[in-house]
Amino acid sequence: MKTRRAARFGRAARGPDRRVALAAVVTLFSVSALAAAAELEGYLRSVYSVDAPGASVLVAQDDQIVLHAAFGMADIELAVPMTTRNVFRIGSITKQFTALILVQLEQHGALRLKDPVGQYVKGLPKPMSNVPLTALLTHTGGIRSYTDDAAYMTGNTIRRDLSLTELIDVFDDWPLEFEPGARFSYSDAGYILLGAAIESVTGRQYSDALEAHIVSPLELGSTGFEERELIDHRASGYEATAPHTYQPAAFISMTEAHAARAMVSTTGDLFRWHQALRDNELITRESFARMTTRQQLHDDSRAHESGSSHRSGEI
Repeated sequence: MKTRRAARFGRAARGPDRRVALAAVVTLFSVSALAAAAELEGYLRSVYSVDAPGASVLVAQDDQIVLHAAFGMADIELAVPMTTRNVFRIGSITKQFTALILVQLEQHGALRLKDPVGQYVKGLPKPMSNVPLTALLTHTGGIRSYTDDAAYMTGNTIRRDLSLTELIDVFDDWPLEFEPGARFSYSDAGYILLGAAIESVTGRQYSDALEAHIVSPLELGSTGFEERELIDHRASGYEATAPHTYQPAAFISMTEAHAARAMVSTTGDLFRWHQALRDNELITRESFARMTTRQQLHDDSRAHESGSSHRSGEI
C-alpha cells in the first residue's frame, strides 16, 4: 500500500488573516540572535507605520528574550499605540490548545484518540460518527469545513451566536468528502467536533476545560476563550480596503469559532506556552512527539505540507 505523510495535530491559520493587527512569537536558535533580533526590529519598524494597524513580536533564544516589541496602533480610531501587553485573537493557533487537552485526556485514561468521535459526541449520523478522533486532529477525517463556504462566511450567518449543538447542526448531515485517513483537507468543523468531545468527557464547557487544563496551570493571565466580555488591552482588528486604507474587521461570533479559532492571547503568554510544550510540562515527551509527527495517509494523493503550528528551527 502506498503512503504519504499528512499533517500533525493542529495547524496555524491559513491565508491572510482578516485581522490586520498581528501577534507573533519567534524562537531563535542561533549564535547571532541579538543581531538577528535587531535586524528584525528595524525591518518591522519600516513595515508597520506608527498610524496603521500594528503588531506585537517576541523573539527569544532558548529562555532569553532578545526582542519583545510592539509596532503601529492597537486602535486606530482612538489613536492607541500597540504595546506588548495587547491581546489578540490567535485564530487557528487555538487548535494547538484543543489538541493538547485531548492528549492530556488520553494520558489520564479518559478517552482514546483512536476511538470514533461518535463515542463521545452523541447524535452524529453515520459515517461522520465513525471518524476517529486522530483523523479529526490531523485534518484527515473527510469532514468539509463550514468555513470554506464563502456565502456562509461573508453573510450574516457567521454573525449569529450559536450553541455548540446548533453549530454542529450546520454540517453534521453533510456527506464525507473522502474516507478518513485517505488524504488531508483542512477542517475547522473537525475541531468543532473535538471541542464537543472535550465537553462530553470533562463535563465542562470548552472554556472551563481550557482554563483547568492549560491556562490556570501555566498562569496565562491574558489567554482564554473569547466570549461576550470586556478584555483588557484588546487590540482592534482591521481589514485593508486599499493601500494604507483600513476599516474595522467584519464581526464574527466566536461561538461559531469555538475550539477551532476562538482564543485570545498575548505574545508573552504564547512564549510561555511554547516553553511548556518544549519542556513537557503538560504532557509527556512521547505524547508531544505524537503531536508533532506527521500521520500516514492511506493512498498516494497529495498531502498538504503544513502540520502543527508549533515549529522549531533557525531563521
